[in-house]
Amino acid sequence: MWIDDGRLKTIQEPHADAAAVERLLAEALGDRTHPHDAPERCPPCQQPLVVRTLDHHAIRMCPSEHGAWLTADDIRRMRALAAHSEAAIRRRRAAFARLVVAAGGLFVVRRQVEEAIAPYFVPPAVHEPAPVFDRAAPAPGTFAAVPVKASAIDVRDELAYVVDALRLLDDGIENRLAVDTALRQPGDAPAAFAAFEPKQREFLVQLRALTVPDRLAGFHQHPVVATEHQIELYRAFATRRAADSAVDLKAMLRHPALVTTNRELISAYTVFKKVYPELDTQTHDAVYGRLSAFDII
Repeated sequence: MWIDDGRLKTIQEPHADAAAVERLLAEALGDRTHPHDAPERCPPCQQPLVVRTLDHHAIRMCPSEHGAWLTADDIRRMRALAAHSEAAIRRRRAAFARLVVAAGGLFVVRRQVEEAIAPYFVPPAVHEPAPVFDRAAPAPGTFAAVPVKASAIDVRDELAYVVDALRLLDDGIENRLAVDTALRQPGDAPAAFAAFEPKQREFLVQLRALTVPDRLAGFHQHPVVATEHQIELYRAFATRRAADSAVDLKAMLRHPALVTTNRELISAYTVFKKVYPELDTQTHDAVYGRLSAFDII
């Protein structure tokens, strides 16, 4: 069977699949010039055919590359090579897919292991959460009130808890701002903290004493933990201010107590939004405003 050079080169391509080879061979069979006897010369240019090696196999070709004469053995070999190449491509694709799946699994496992061991090897201050409180906190006394009759919180005991918790947070925010202001001024930093600590611990006692509905238990624990760490942060800040009056809160940004306080308040906001995904604007602002004002920075 005579096959022109263009078809021959396509068949010889490393990525030629079996279907493409069959199609090209069928086309060549349709316009063959010598169906029975092998020609001595090239049909287009009449030059004598020469023997050349392709893929470790000798075939008779036109010296000017017009085409080649293929025997039945040549055709079987080309079909076998195409089938082998196609199977090899499928195997490589399957291996790559398995590799991707394995890499994805390793990534997940790695993240889980890192999260499990990080607290033991990495200082907590490194795990600073991304900011969520993206609006300035309103000034104390200007916080939005929960609209008792129009709030999206339509369960009575849950609404009562939110109202009481936010009222208490007003006191906690006032205490925090007072010590913050005192520690920014020249003076006795330990004395400023000593005035703040009992007030904030009394706030913490009252916060813990609230009756918490089941659905809001996850929310409630975060302000409690945030308050505990907030007290520790201002203790550390007062100690540093006593040693160096030039130190300000910006120097404490990586302190574990500050990072934890921020993370807990963000978590409280996140949990509240999950419990009430369709929150009305006024209730949202009442909660969001207080949590962001209670945050240290």
